[in-house]
Formats: sequence, structure tokens, C-alpha cells
Amino acid sequence: MPVVELADGLGGVPARRRAPLWYVLGAIVVLIVFTGGMVFGLILPKGNLVDRALHRIAGLGRELSAGKSGPTRSVPAEYIETGLAPLEIFRLPIGRFAGGGGAMAVIGDDILVATPKGKLALVTRGSGGQDYSLRLLDAAVPMNHAGLGTSAFASDPQFNTAYFRTLGMLAVRRADGQLSLYVSHHRFAGSCIQFVVSRVLVRDGTGGLSVDASTWEDVFVAEPCVGMKATGHPFAGHQSGGRLARNSANTLLVTIGDFEFDGVNGPGKASMDPASHLGKVIEINLDTRLASIFASGFRNPQGLVVSRDGLVWETEHGPHGGDELNLLQRGRNYGWPAVSYGVDYGFPSRPWPANQMQGRHEGYTAPVFAFLPSIGISNLAEADAAEFPLWAGDLLVASLKDSSLWRLRREGERIVYSERIHLGERLRDIQSLPDGQLAVLTDNLNLIIIRHRVTSAGAPVPTIALGGLDQSEMLMRNESSSDPVEGSGPKFGRELFKSRCAGCHAGAGQANVGPPLRGVVGRKIGSVRGFPYSSALAAADGTWTRQRLLAFLSQPGTAFPGTAMPEVILPYRSYDSIVAYLEEED
Repeated sequence: MPVVELADGLGGVPARRRAPLWYVLGAIVVLIVFTGGMVFGLILPKGNLVDRALHRIAGLGRELSAGKSGPTRSVPAEYIETGLAPLEIFRLPIGRFAGGGGAMAVIGDDILVATPKGKLALVTRGSGGQDYSLRLLDAAVPMNHAGLGTSAFASDPQFNTAYFRTLGMLAVRRADGQLSLYVSHHRFAGSCIQFVVSRVLVRDGTGGLSVDASTWEDVFVAEPCVGMKATGHPFAGHQSGGRLARNSANTLLVTIGDFEFDGVNGPGKASMDPASHLGKVIEINLDTRLASIFASGFRNPQGLVVSRDGLVWETEHGPHGGDELNLLQRGRNYGWPAVSYGVDYGFPSRPWPANQMQGRHEGYTAPVFAFLPSIGISNLAEADAAEFPLWAGDLLVASLKDSSLWRLRREGERIVYSERIHLGERLRDIQSLPDGQLAVLTDNLNLIIIRHRVTSAGAPVPTIALGGLDQSEMLMRNESSSDPVEGSGPKFGRELFKSRCAGCHAGAGQANVGPPLRGVVGRKIGSVRGFPYSSALAAADGTWTRQRLLAFLSQPGTAFPGTAMPEVILPYRSYDSIVAYLEEED
């Protein structure tokens, strides 16, 4: 039997006024299907048509109920077989592609979602987890988008607005019964961008949960405020961390990235600096708002969970080949940027300059597990035996680049093996629901529900009804950035050339400090007549190819030892855009 989808609007009559009509129609459908099922069941007793009819009737009831909250979609299950648990997953489309960032928090049976730009929406779970409904909340995370839009950041061609975002969320109910939502996020502060943990009250009224926007307050503001960098990304907000976890009744932990202040892509080594909050895990007292350093030496700590046995687990988005799972202990230093299992990005990739023995992690607390190649690690959760009995205590690690969930079999403080479960989307956040099912937020703004498959072979494909789809358009309004995400292509390369290269090189005409570069692709190296090349380039053989230009731009001293060309530190994908522009100029 085909899935029935109910759209809001029938003859212009609002859904809430159509309810009696739907109940009558529903009763007729029930009678027809049930009678037909009984008749055919007598003829074909092995066809299980009665069970199918009853399952479909239940599905219709869920859709009818969800239809009261706006347009509804029935989402069928997808099946995935894993080593120890057959899974069924549902992709609930609560928005459309919005780039990186965003987070979610579980409040009872409800899931609160934040978009990258800080809009808040509630996904309400019906009885048994079969019905879901989306509702936009009248509140937004206080980030000062307006101020950022007229700032020096916004005028830099390399500034990526998608890197200015919400990062993490956590709902906390205190001893007095008060429910607060904690959000980590960026906030524009005039000439720099702050890392902030804010708090707002959540009310539970007759209409469901709501956020009291008048109660936003700062709980923690990291030092220093992050200014524009002259190397690497002007604002490396994608390297912010921002995960939150409750560590005790009145304390929480928050992870903070180093924003590329690592001695290579930016000045200083913030993760090693005890005067800086960057590159640390910070413990915050919720009563006094006093903050202290819990652990240090992190690059981009994307995940955090306190397991049921009290251990604190963190996932680290490292450099190329350096993604880690760490077991955090108070006062420990985890080594970044002095050591890493990973290497630096480039064309080709190169050793990480600060690591004196590549491929080793010596002198600092080492990770429990590392991923090679990198998976683009994000958040993690602990599997619940209530839903996944054979996964009890395992860690479930989400990934971005790899688009997979990784199950790590844990025995105490040791990881025994890993299992990759491919989901096909960039997985931004993962949370365990009260009944043990899993909720995963993707960069496509799908909410993926994962549960243990219990349906028998031959049974109808189960569905989940998602209501309130009219709220999705409002949620996503003005959300997607018109700016390039990790800008690419010749047009972006031209802007980079003007801002980063034109001071020394002209596209054509007379030589400046460096030779003119129009026609450089395919030209013999060191061949512009009259230009005083260094001996390294003057004696070089061959022509400029795309690969040789990429290697020279990203690592001039390595590609041609003795060259006078200074190293210009850019995000490594930016070199490709500059070469694409130079190719187009040819």
C-alpha cells in the first residue's frame, strides 16, 4: 500500500478545522482496509495482510495527528546491517543545506536545534518516537551578525562567514527545577570575535517548551578576543571546538579550539599558553561563573562526553592524519602544537614543523585512539544498552569528511576495535535520546534518528511522520551564506591575488619585486628577460606546471631551496584558487 502524505490546505480550510472530516475519512479507511485484510486473510492466511493493514492504520493515525502542526511528510526507514546490531534510520528533513556549524540539545523527549546562525527550533517527539513535529522558536543566539557585516572581517576576501557560527548546546536542570540552555558560540565585539558560553531560561508551558529571550546572559567569555590574522584564515572559526558536557551537579566543561594560533598558521602557540583559554578544555562553575583550565594542548576539540562510569572523552580534529580520541584527566597537557600524529596540509602535504619526530606523540599525554586517514571527526556519544544491548558502553564517533558513524568497542580505558557505519552525510552532532535511540544532526540539516531494527522480514517498511514542515522555510530564511564556503575557483583566486600577491607581482607588464605572472603556466622557470632571479630559479629546469606552482606557492623553500620567494601562509586550498586564476589569465 503506498504511503499517504497529508498536505496542509484542502479547499482553503485550515487543518485544525478539518479534523472532524479527517476522523470520518479515517474511520472509513480503517473499515475498508480491515475488512479487506480479513477477507484476503481467509483466502491467503500466510500473507500477513491483517498485520500489514493494522500497521498502515497506525501510520495513518500518526500522520493525521502530526498534520495538526502543519504540512507533514512520511519518512520511510532505511536499513543498515552492522556487526552486532541491525539498524533502521530515518532522515527527517528539518531544513536545507546551511553549511557547517549548528548543534542540538536533548530536553526530555524533545530535541532543540540551533542553526549555524543561531536560530532555534524545537523538534517535538510524540509517543513512542513515531511522530515528530518541527516548531520555530521566537529566540536566537546573541551573536551580533549586524556588527560583523560592516566590519573589516567582512571586507576581507578570505573571510568565510560560515566560520562565524553556533558551536554547541547543553540543557541543564538545576536542583531548584530551573531549566537552562547553555550555548557556545561566536560573537562580534567591535574589532574582534569572542568565544562565548551564554545561558537562557527555558520555560515549559501549556504550549510546550519555549525560550525566554529576555534572559540571555554570559556565563563565560574566553580570553583573548580573536582578532584578524595576517596568515592562514583571517578568522579560523571552523577551528573553535565548543562542545559542552556536564561534569558535576554545578560544573560543566567546554572545549575551545586554538583558532589556528599554532605558530605556523598564526602567531604564538595558544594551546600551550596558560594565560590563554584557546586550545583548552575549560571547567565552569555554574553558581559562581568562575572558570579554570581543566586540560590543555588541543587544536580543535570537536566532541565531548562524560561516560556513565565518569570518564571524560574528547574527540580532536587534528591536522592531516591527526584525528584523535582522548581520555581527559585534570591538569594534563595533550601536546598540540608540539606533537601530533598528523602532518601539515600542502601540495604535497609536509611534516608538521613543530613535531621533531613525525608519526610520534612523545612527551605529552597521548590519545587513546587515532584515525588514519583522518575522518573529519566531530562529536561523540555513548551507546545505551536500553536500545543497543550489544553496544553497551561503546563510544559512537561522528565524522564530517568520512560521512560515517564509527563505533569504538571500549573495555574500560582501552579501545579494542572500530567499526565504520556509513551514513552518507556530514555528521555535525550526535546525542543519545532518553530511550537510548540516537539523534544525529547533519550539515544538510537533516535530523537522523537511529534505532535498533526489530521489524521482522517481510513486514511493511516503518515510517516516521514529520509535521510542521511549513516551519522549515522560516527556520532557514536568510540562513545560508551567499559568500563562498572555503572560497574556490578563478574568481576567488583573483581576489586573493589582489590582496596577497599584487604587492610584489603584476599580472602583466613590468616586473615589480617579483616577475609578472601572466602566462606563467607553461612558461620556462626563471625565463622573464631582465629579471634578477635567485640562483635557485635561474638554474631550474623545466616549465611551470600546475603542480609545480602549487608546491612553490605553498612551500617555496622546499620546492626550490635557496629561492628569494618568502613563504606566504594561506589556507592550503587557497593556493589552488590562485593557480586557477593564473591559468585563466593565460
